[in-house]
Amino acid sequence: MRHIDFYIQTGLLVLSSILFLLLSGYGLMIGQFFVGLWQIFSCVVSVLTVRAFRKQKLWHLALSVLLLGVIYLLNNGPLFANDMITLVAFFAPCWALAIYYYMITWMWSNKDSQRSKFLPNISF
Repeated sequence: MRHIDFYIQTGLLVLSSILFLLLSGYGLMIGQFFVGLWQIFSCVVSVLTVRAFRKQKLWHLALSVLLLGVIYLLNNGPLFANDMITLVAFFAPCWALAIYYYMITWMWSNKDSQRSKFLPNISF
């Protein structure tokens, strides 16, 4: 499961980059939506079924729910009248969470990788 999750996230991030190059900001929003949707689904499933990195995944899940709540509450307010504030509020925290969860998944998928038998007491 962990390798499949890692490969799907990598594919979605590459697809987001391609969509950004083709469609500019709208492509990035489409990619961000699908990356976020997959990461929330993956996080919920792995928190319920896997013990590895549970604390970091719960932290990610709590921050994601909090961020979605803040965006939902502030969406119609006067704060989003400025385009730069909207850009920062929608993109920066969302992509920071996406990169954080991608790093967790990368560490989880490479957790049991084979170590070299040559000089095992020296960490390279």
